[in-house]
Formats: sequence, C-alpha cells, structure tokens
Amino acid sequence: MASIHELHERIEGLSQAITRQKELLRELEQQRSDARLDLNAILDPVARLPVEVASHLFWQCIPGALDFETSHLRPASLLLRICRRWRAIALATPCLWATIDDAHLPLKDFRGLLELWLARAQSHPISLAMHWSDGFDSTQVVRANTHRIQNLTMMYPRGGMKVVPAFDALRCLTIDGFYTHGVESPAELLQVLRGAPNLVEANFLHLSFRSGFLDDVEVLTHSSLRHLRFGKALEEYNSGDALDSDPIITQRLTLPCLQTLCYTGGTGYSCAADLLAFLKRSSAPLRHLQLTLHGVHIHSRAVECLPLLSGVTNLDILQPDHELTQNFTSLVAAPGLLPALRKLSIIAGRVDSVGYRTILDELRRRRRVIQSFRLVVVDDSTGPEEALVDSFRELMENGMDIHIEGLRLWSGGRDGGTS
Repeated sequence: MASIHELHERIEGLSQAITRQKELLRELEQQRSDARLDLNAILDPVARLPVEVASHLFWQCIPGALDFETSHLRPASLLLRICRRWRAIALATPCLWATIDDAHLPLKDFRGLLELWLARAQSHPISLAMHWSDGFDSTQVVRANTHRIQNLTMMYPRGGMKVVPAFDALRCLTIDGFYTHGVESPAELLQVLRGAPNLVEANFLHLSFRSGFLDDVEVLTHSSLRHLRFGKALEEYNSGDALDSDPIITQRLTLPCLQTLCYTGGTGYSCAADLLAFLKRSSAPLRHLQLTLHGVHIHSRAVECLPLLSGVTNLDILQPDHELTQNFTSLVAAPGLLPALRKLSIIAGRVDSVGYRTILDELRRRRRVIQSFRLVVVDDSTGPEEALVDSFRELMENGMDIHIEGLRLWSGGRDGGTS
C-alpha cells in the first residue's frame, strides 16, 4: 500500500499533467480559431478589395442615424470578430467609431468603452445617443468632448438638466421625454439652445412641462437654427403616436433663418396667438410647415398666421383624432393661402364627402402649382364618391402626384391607395 507521501506526489503529478493538457487544449483551440480566421480571410471577397473600398463598405453597413427605435442594430465592434483583416480594416477606419450609442456599451464599463470609441474615432465629429444617462453631468468623458459632438440624441434625464455644457460643434439635437413625467421647466431647453450657437436642427419629442412660466426668461435669437420640430415628422408618424410636445419655448425664441417648423401646439386661441407672435418676431424664410390640429375648430388667430407663410412650399396637416372637413375648409377659405404651395400632405381621422370635395376643389384650383398630394385616413370606413375618384384620377393624368391611403374604394375594393 502506497504511503501518504507517495500519494501526495502522485496527486501533484496528476495535477501538473492536467494543467499541461489544459494549456495544450487552449493552444489547440487558439490554433483552430486562427485557422478559421485565416480561412475566412481567404474565402472573404472583402479580402480581395483595396482597403479604401472595404472601409467604405463597412461604413455603409453601420447605421448612421441616431434613433432610439433602431437601437437593436449592432455596432461596429462586431466587425472585429470576423477575421484579422476585417479587424485591421475596422480599426483603421475612424468614421466607424464616430457614431456611439450607449445602448451598445455595458453600463458597468461605460466610461472606459466610451473613451476607447472616442480614441478610435480620432478627429472625426461625433454622433452620440444617450438612452439611460442621468444628464450631461453623468460622465466627465461626454463633457470633455462636447467640442467634438456634432449630433446628439438623448432621453431627457429624470433628474433634470442640472449641468448644461456648451456644445459649440453641435449641429443636430434630439431630446426625447418619453420616459419622464414632465420636464422641470422649458427654460432648460432654452439653456441648451443658448449653449449650441451652431445648431441647425432641433427635435423635441414627448415633452411636457411641470412649470410653464417663461416671463423672466430673456428672448433667445438663434441665427443658425433652420429646422425646429415639436413631435415626429409626418413621414415618421404611426397610428397611436403621441402628437403633443409642448412648443412653449417659442414664446422666447426668435429664429430668423427657420426653414422647417413642426408645430404641435394646436390651433386654439392661446397656442395660435403664440404661433402668430413667434412668426411675426422671426420673420423667417419658412419653407416646410407641419401643423397638428386639435379639436374641430381653428381659431381665427391661427388663420391670421397664413399671410406670414407666403414662402411655404410644403404643408403637412395632422388631425388623426377628428374629422378634417371643417378645419380644412377654414384654412382654404383664408385669403392668400400659401401661394407657393407645391406639396400637401394630410393625416386625418375621417374625411366625409364634403371634405373630399373641398380637397378636390383646392387641388383643381392649384393644379398648375401643386405637384404632390398625399392623404392618409385613419378611419377608412368611408371613401369618395365614384365621380370624385374619377376627378382625382384626371388630376393624376395631368401630372399631379397623388397618393391616398386607407380608402378601399380606390383599387377595385382592395385596401391601399393610388399614386
């Protein structure tokens, strides 16, 4: 029978042998992985492309827009795992790392990974999406790189914007309040705009305010801002989307270069008065206007805005919760309505026969200038009379681009539209 000493030595020898075998197994697994990478590199058509072409293809495959609805899209880091050549190309292509979405960065190592991506992006302008952030003060890395951030998409922080750094390079800003129950004050948004003198586009989504008083806030004149949206653009609207994002900051805004305005404040007296004052104060070369209509009546103050919009070429009207006829009739009855109008788009809850006739009459009256008309009807239980259908088709035959969705009467009883 073996002694205790001999058994200890045997156990030690077996342990060492197991360790050597594990190391050998890891080495074999690494060799197998390397062989697979080499095989991928040989079989990969990208391997036969010049580096510049491969870099461009990689860049085209990475989502460029910062959108919370596309946060499931995977980032550039996946390119590092294909083969050595792909990894080398990806690391040598700074623009791949210039679009940073914190949804792809583990929270526990957010700062380190953010610094790594910023380093890989080198001197490229940064596009940053912040989903879970507690605000600009949540990471010193963001604050230290505000001079590089050109596009910023962020959820409004639950604790408010306690610290708002200057964003001298910022060109496009989106702030979404979907996960909060109201913004502390509209003055916070004005503070952000003041700190971004080169901003061209601002989008404010799902924002309401707990305190809506701006009496003590100085009017901000922003000479670079050209596109201002409260709520989604019409082409991004889906049935059930919330329409409101309080446009109260227009009370303290002057935008002399504004070209696009998406206004969701409605057309009651108070909001119409604010809009009228804003348009008069800005005297901007507005080209694209999107209006959300609430209720079934447009206040006369809203109609007074129309002469200030003589340069508008694109008009979008959203009224998905109500019948359109009365509001549309009030608009088209206004003298001098949008003489430069080229494109008209409407989303309406319902359109009755009078509404279809009113729309058709307006399109006929403007047939020499209107190039495109689009109508989406949420409640598609009714449609135009057959004679009106023929009249719409006649306008199409004469060159007008017409697309009507949600009307079963258009295409032999099938759902859809005509274009």
